[in-house]
Amino acid sequence: WCGLAKTAFRAAWAGGFQAGADVLIIGAGPVGQMVTRWAAALGCASIAVAELSAQRLDYAAAGGATELFCGNIVEQLPQIQLLNNGKGPSIVVDSTGSPATFQPALAAAARFGKVILLGDTGYPSRQCLSSDLMIKGLSLQATHDSHDRDGWTQRRVDELFFETLAEERFPLDAMISHEFAPQECGQAYALAERERHQVMGILFDWTTTE
Repeated sequence: WCGLAKTAFRAAWAGGFQAGADVLIIGAGPVGQMVTRWAAALGCASIAVAELSAQRLDYAAAGGATELFCGNIVEQLPQIQLLNNGKGPSIVVDSTGSPATFQPALAAAARFGKVILLGDTGYPSRQCLSSDLMIKGLSLQATHDSHDRDGWTQRRVDELFFETLAEERFPLDAMISHEFAPQECGQAYALAERERHQVMGILFDWTTTE
């Protein structure tokens, strides 16, 4: 999980995760799960997660999410905007890589809030600004795995991850959804492709080999 945690830390650091912060994480795939856990480890007061898959939200709850929103993000916006005493989340992290979530992310954020784009959608021309950016005075921050900000190199983030893990402040026990023997790798990859919303971590048990 170390590499995914490092990628997620880029959003946590750029977003200013700290005690008392109100965070919304859009997308509860592997990277979104790591963002959720950093938010909990860094003391964020409210950690909301929006995701299409109910099963993925169960993993997010195990990682420290305090509010869960299941379904299309546009349909969930009225409830999300009630967070933070009706102001909306002050920090929004879009971990989906989907152009369709960009405008809802802007709509969800509180006035003068910050929206973090974690990773490259691959279709930047499809990410269109809305009036929320100007009207609410939002800050927009792009983050990427390669961004070493303020001296947070890969080695330094790795050290923090393992320290936090050792202190039992970064729960990963519930992240394995399926186990396979190595010779069943074809089945494992087919499952991950066919039922991606039902799959989180896949463990290959090498003790089953001869």
